[in-house]
Amino acid sequence: MRFNNHLGKIVTAFVLSAFILTSCTSHHLISPQAESLHHGLNAGDTVRIVTKDGRHVQFKIVEIKADSIFSQKQHIAFGEIAKIEKQKVNAAKTTGAVILGAVGVLAIGFLIATIAFANAIGDLGE
Repeated sequence: MRFNNHLGKIVTAFVLSAFILTSCTSHHLISPQAESLHHGLNAGDTVRIVTKDGRHVQFKIVEIKADSIFSQKQHIAFGEIAKIEKQKVNAAKTTGAVILGAVGVLAIGFLIATIAFANAIGDLGE
């Protein structure tokens, strides 16, 4: 049937739309100095940290104290941080992704309806 020929295209379009929708965040480098960390971070922020001994960690901050950042499971002292990046939502990318996602869903729906209609007409001719 013709429907099976187009099913792969539909799935591919759906998967690509999902990838586009996940690109709405970016990471911004913050100075690892204690003063910058206190002003640039808040509880609830998601951060990626590289420690001076080379460990890579990512977590959501639950608390910031005078000398450390805390997650649910661990804490890292400011003095151990070599690099820190804060995750931010990009409003332009998010808006674009929502619009593109809506257009994609409509296009996939139209494609499915067109294929079903074409198959129905083909079945009538047999």
